Amino acid sequence: MNPKIKLLILFFTLYISNDILAITSLDSEEDEFCYEIDFQHHCDSFTWINGITYTVSNSIEAVDTIFSSSSCDSIITLDLTIIPSSPSLTYYEEKCDSHEWKGSTYNTSGIYYYYNSYDQGCGIETLELTINNSANSIDNQEHCESFLWNGTTYTESGTYNFITSSSDGCDSTATLNLTIIDSPLSTTSISACQEYEWNGTNYTESGTYDAIFSNSEVCDSTARLILQLDEHLYAVDIQEHCSPFTWVDGVTYTESNSEATYTLANTIGCDSIITLNLTISEGLNFPADTIESCNSFYWNGTTYNSSGTYTFTNESGCINETLNLTILENSYSIDSQTHCESFMWLNGITYSEDNNSASIILDAANGCDSVITLNLDILETSLNTISDTACNSYTWNETTYTTSGIYEEVSTASNGCDSLITLNLIVREISNVFDFQIQCQSFTWIDGITYDESNNSATYTLTDSFGCDSIVNLDLTIMDNFSSSNDTVEACNNFSWNGSVYDASGTYIYNSPNGCIKDTLHLQIINNSYTIDTQEHCGSYTWTDGVTYFESNNTATVIFDSSNGCDSIITLNLTLLDTSITTTNITACEEYVWNGTTYSESDIYEEIFTSSNGCDSLSRLDLTIRGISNVIDFQEHCGEFTWIDGITYDESNNEATYILADSYGCDSIVTLSLEINEITNITYDNVSVCEAYEFYGITYDTSGTYTILQDNNNSCQKTILELSVFNTVFTSEYITACQTFEWNGEVYNESGTYTQTLSTTNGCDSIVSLNLTVNNGSTSSTTSITACNNYTWNGTTYNESGTYTINFNEESECDSTAILILNINNSSAPLNDTVTACDNYSWNGETYTESGIYTYSSNNTEGCDSLATLFLTINNSYQSTEDITACDSYDWNGSTFTESGEYSFVSTNQAGCDSTLILELTINNTEVYENDIEIAEGESITIGNQTYDETGIYTDSLLSINGCDSIIITNLTIIPKSYNCNSNFDCTDPGDGTGYFQTLEACIENCVTSVVENESFNFNIYPNPFSSETNLEFQNSNREKLIIRVIDIRGRILREYKNVTSNHYIIKKESLTKGMYYIQIESKSKVVQKPIVIE
Repeated sequence: MNPKIKLLILFFTLYISNDILAITSLDSEEDEFCYEIDFQHHCDSFTWINGITYTVSNSIEAVDTIFSSSSCDSIITLDLTIIPSSPSLTYYEEKCDSHEWKGSTYNTSGIYYYYNSYDQGCGIETLELTINNSANSIDNQEHCESFLWNGTTYTESGTYNFITSSSDGCDSTATLNLTIIDSPLSTTSISACQEYEWNGTNYTESGTYDAIFSNSEVCDSTARLILQLDEHLYAVDIQEHCSPFTWVDGVTYTESNSEATYTLANTIGCDSIITLNLTISEGLNFPADTIESCNSFYWNGTTYNSSGTYTFTNESGCINETLNLTILENSYSIDSQTHCESFMWLNGITYSEDNNSASIILDAANGCDSVITLNLDILETSLNTISDTACNSYTWNETTYTTSGIYEEVSTASNGCDSLITLNLIVREISNVFDFQIQCQSFTWIDGITYDESNNSATYTLTDSFGCDSIVNLDLTIMDNFSSSNDTVEACNNFSWNGSVYDASGTYIYNSPNGCIKDTLHLQIINNSYTIDTQEHCGSYTWTDGVTYFESNNTATVIFDSSNGCDSIITLNLTLLDTSITTTNITACEEYVWNGTTYSESDIYEEIFTSSNGCDSLSRLDLTIRGISNVIDFQEHCGEFTWIDGITYDESNNEATYILADSYGCDSIVTLSLEINEITNITYDNVSVCEAYEFYGITYDTSGTYTILQDNNNSCQKTILELSVFNTVFTSEYITACQTFEWNGEVYNESGTYTQTLSTTNGCDSIVSLNLTVNNGSTSSTTSITACNNYTWNGTTYNESGTYTINFNEESECDSTAILILNINNSSAPLNDTVTACDNYSWNGETYTESGIYTYSSNNTEGCDSLATLFLTINNSYQSTEDITACDSYDWNGSTFTESGEYSFVSTNQAGCDSTLILELTINNTEVYENDIEIAEGESITIGNQTYDETGIYTDSLLSINGCDSIIITNLTIIPKSYNCNSNFDCTDPGDGTGYFQTLEACIENCVTSVVENESFNFNIYPNPFSSETNLEFQNSNREKLIIRVIDIRGRILREYKNVTSNHYIIKKESLTKGMYYIQIESKSKVVQKPIVIE
């Protein structure tokens, strides 16, 4: 390199854009050269900026130099990748109507090409496409009742499609536009006596009868008779009377009679014969009945619910009865009961709750019901519970208890029910505990004494919250020696030492809580290494972890041991390329050519290619081969028939054929089987109608000749209709008349439009409209007017009141006289008003704020103009605002204000208007702050210029930011130092005075492992600390019965497990709370104790 080019590269940036990698010097002594790499990917060849065309990949020789305007040369190196074009793929497709390929839609046959880009494999794909078009035909048919088409019988009018496949595989659609004509039906309802003759037949029974009339051109016509025959009716009229009786025949009978008859005719003239059955009897009077009944009594169809005398006479008046009735009432009573807990009533039911609805029914002495209702009040037995804790013994209701338990006593309450009192008693005993301590040089115990020698005889009595004593025995060992260590350690990621975890290299020092141990650690932390393994494969890939992946993955990891002993973590970055599978479904006729091979049987065929990503590409052909089908089209028609071949046949034919192609292009040969029926009957109808006529389901609105063919039971009928249609005629007349006008027999006296409907000679409507204008002749109209000053009427102006008349002679020769009664009122004289006001003045609904001359126009009492003028002088008031901020209070214009707000003071100025002073006042009050502050012993707090370090209440006055005093009252509490033993067996001050130990020495003494009598005996605790359970392991080969205790730091035994003979025991947390405890194991010859911590 030229020695003049001295590049001091302090920083470089990689730019990747348009496949160019540029390394740019950002800070150099001489910027003479810029280096760039041009990455290019192309198919077959590429012409670069130097004008050379390259046909092979090149990354070394091609170098070009570009001189920039800043005299800094740009040296560009070409990194070229040439990808040879892969062999072309040719696709053969035969489709109906259109085909979509490579994002384009083709609807004509031809050869089409698609060029792949370099990232798609530099290939050329060819499509040889054949487009076959679908065929369509329409068949219009009109038939009676039903029609058979392509093997289906249709009974309703509509449009129907039939799809077949042609030889080229495309659909051929035949459309049928079908009109079904229903046979006309006329119905006649007849009522007759005994028999009726219709269409030459005599009917003697009621029923519905049909007669069918056929013709050659229309569908069958059915006439229907609904016949109701009435025969002679015979009836008996049964009568019973106590006196002479006059019947429907007008005869009065005084004796019984069963022979008289009478004949009645109904609405259709049929006879009804009535026979009289008359009984004439004498009247009967029965003796009176005397009855007693409960609540009510039913007699001769009536219910009676009150006592009294009742009589009954039947309809004929021949029977008379009397009832003397006495109504007895049910009795009702209430049974009131009060009981404890429960009560069994008369109904045998036991009630445990209040009840006022239960009832029973008993028989009373008078035979009626006696209803008793229960009113029950259930009293509860009172239950009281007493819970208490005592030391050694407890006396209750003159009985002394020495053991814990639940005791009950029953007494009688004030309501007479039992009262149950329950005592939940806990009896606590005096406990003895040992406090094992190992300390350096000296130790101050809970008794306040400082010991400088070992001691196992000192005791101290503690009283718990229940007042029970616990005797604590001190077992103290004073150690004079001092130990230390100096360790050098290498660790991966982190290292645990003396209860702490370290994740950074360094030198660490540990001092034990009792001050007897000082350790030094020189730590070197080595971190794990992390690498990414990038892989790209087809379909699936088996990695170093032995797992085969079928999908892309960037989360799998494996861990190896590196040379430094730490983990080497490798993460997989896997990209799986898809093996493409394309399936083509083809239906062909007889055979199909695919990729150069001809197939003549239906099956699934496959070929494998290599895709642009280097993975296999599977091409699958799902082929269906169809043969030629033969179909027979059965047709039966009257007179003639036009088939799908477009030919109209007037004779039967079973030889004509037609080729249809289905949707897949395969041929179907259709053979016609046609039977032509001859027309056997022709009927002619001549009809004249108004507007429109419906004929065999079709409505015709124009005159003409219409023909209908009907096929009925192999008999062809033709009906020819000669139709004359007459439309409604509309005419209009415009008439002007005086006073009245007579039109078609009607007299009209008002203008308007009138219509009348008349009949023409052919019987249709003729609608005539009369547009009438009526002018009233020789009329007189009077108008009364009141006006101001003057009034103009018919071109003349009048200034005075009076009556004026004008006569008119209209072109319609109808005379008219107009009379004006005029009243003239004059306007009022102008009014002037001079006013002086302050700020504003309201006048006639308007408010004025400036001096000036104003006018107002109104109506006087007679409705004429009244003009008023105002000469106005406006003098303005004075107003000023003052913003004041003060402490606690402020004096202003003789008043003292103690609250913030807006205040005003109003006086009068020289113009007589208000002078208003406004005070915007802000009162800042002296703030009093009360603070409860707690600080640790040895700390202090400064308020203003005062410093406090003792418990007490202090008052300080400070100046606030608003200039007013702030009084601070401080309630200061000095929290004495206290200590707890943590999970690392270190003594720490919680800072809130809640520590169990009042001195550091006392905490240190209780925060060590203690061993009594036999230091060679030891046991392990794991895990420690723990959250749910911990394990104890110890040597007990002789199966000695041991006692295991859980003791709190106050020496109280919380749990005790006796007769433990195993070498392992599990302690569960259960009801224990987080904190420090001791595990104590006692045998016949030794007691061992270790601390545990529950998280």
